Amino acid sequence: MFRLRIFQNHGFFYAEFTLIYSKENKVRLFSKCAANF
Repeated sequence: MFRLRIFQNHGFFYAEFTLIYSKENKVRLFSKCAANF
């Protein structure tokens, strides 16, 4: 599974990528890739 959550705060773009492996039940979080609009 691949999940993408997008947050907008104070003119900043926060992309939080959650990569989930169902077998090992591990969650890898590529968090807060911030780009200024």
